[in-house]
Amino acid sequence: MEMITLLAKIQEMKSVYEQILETSDGEEIINLLDVVISIQTELTPVLSHYLSSSLESKQRLQSALSSAFQSAKDAQEYLEHEKVTAIDGLRQIKTGNKARQAYLPPAIGMGYTEGNFIDSRK
Repeated sequence: MEMITLLAKIQEMKSVYEQILETSDGEEIINLLDVVISIQTELTPVLSHYLSSSLESKQRLQSALSSAFQSAKDAQEYLEHEKVTAIDGLRQIKTGNKARQAYLPPAIGMGYTEGNFIDSRK
């Protein structure tokens, strides 16, 4: 793989991380993460070759990788924030359901009517 292709793949990975920041659809985020993983597995064996090459190549590669790393870090922070938001929303729903059920009369057929126990076996 040539250096230009390698840098293009790293840039593609960075743009995928940026797309993750822009989307809110869970399925799309999963698909984008699959794309990132496939790019990473493709680049892993090639990176070791370029890291042992000339100083200029190392610097260009390090610059591109640090940019992609920052995008990945931003995407991770975004996903962690969304996870906390989803957990809080779920907690509020559960609390709201408990409060709502406290005001509802018991369901018919439960054996209670107007506060008196009715034996359902009769």
